[in-house]
Amino acid sequence: MAALAELESVGRLVDGLRVALAGEVAARSDAAYGDDGLSRSQNFATPAKFLAAVTGVSVSTASARVRLAAQVHTTFSVTGLPNPPRFPRVAEALATGALGIDAAAAITKRLHDVATRTGFTEALEEAEGELVSLAQQTIGGLGYTADDVDVLALRAREHLDPDGAEPREADLHDRRYLTLSPHRSGMTKLTGCLPPCPRRS
Repeated sequence: MAALAELESVGRLVDGLRVALAGEVAARSDAAYGDDGLSRSQNFATPAKFLAAVTGVSVSTASARVRLAAQVHTTFSVTGLPNPPRFPRVAEALATGALGIDAAAAITKRLHDVATRTGFTEALEEAEGELVSLAQQTIGGLGYTADDVDVLALRAREHLDPDGAEPREADLHDRRYLTLSPHRSGMTKLTGCLPPCPRRS
């Protein structure tokens, strides 16, 4: 257990650096640079495709790093002044290896949903700090998984933006489907997605 935890802490540091560099590539590939941007100058349409080619990872993995970097990367204005990351507590924990990229992505994704409707309020900042703290808690060497953190972040989102819950549920309801596919054996294959069960008040 100790070896697993120690090895994972090293991996988190490396992952934090990967996200940081992905953010730097994305910043230097900004559309404002035109054809002189980093990715375009290397004949790549997007920063993610450029990263994938350089590192050998999949485009989806590179895209995930760029998406996370957009939330935690410090950028600079045209005058050279730093623009702080949208989620500074996540950024700090990620950079120091105290938070993994899966948990960081879960927190930033759910809270970004809130920010698009309510802005970056003091309550949202408090929720960010609490989620980062919870993600780092361990009892007897065991702690929250990234999946657990995502559930906690979802609860925080619904608490911070209860008015947005109904439209989200309506969207999920509209995306439901069920497909019946006959098999040559005579059996029928069922595939589909069902919306969440209605919440009880």
